Amino acid sequence: MKHVIPFFVLILAFTGCLSVLESNRASEEIAWELSYQLKELSGLTVAVGDFETTDVPDTLKSTFRNDLSTSLAIDFRYTDQDHKVVTRDKVDEVFAEQSMSLEGLTYQETQIRIGQVLGAEVLVVGTIILLGDDLYRASTQLLETETGVIIGGSSLDFWFDTESE
Repeated sequence: MKHVIPFFVLILAFTGCLSVLESNRASEEIAWELSYQLKELSGLTVAVGDFETTDVPDTLKSTFRNDLSTSLAIDFRYTDQDHKVVTRDKVDEVFAEQSMSLEGLTYQETQIRIGQVLGAEVLVVGTIILLGDDLYRASTQLLETETGVIIGGSSLDFWFDTESE
């Protein structure tokens, strides 16, 4: 019995670690959820906007946005949805061009305006925050660019190894 207890403790610790996703898997899971929430709509242009961050390395923010955009496009295709995803580079380009005219707007108003300039009907925005010890939380929202109404969203916790940057 003495030898069995450490074995069970090891198994519990291992399964506990597996319950929290890594960053690339988290972006895939979030994309899948968002794709599912948009399945009843057709022919949308979806832009992945900027993410507000707190204590988050730039590499994580950039990687997460790229992975989310790619995963959304793949999920739309896989589920036969005719939505299009605007690339991150295009979103950033519009933001740079519009930054002077966006002064005085809130974060959400700025993101919605960028989505409108891009011709997107839906904008994915969110936050990534550090919870502690390389554990982060990504929360996303689907915003209608015409109204600013939140039509969906998702949130997941995940690991990101900052030492491997």
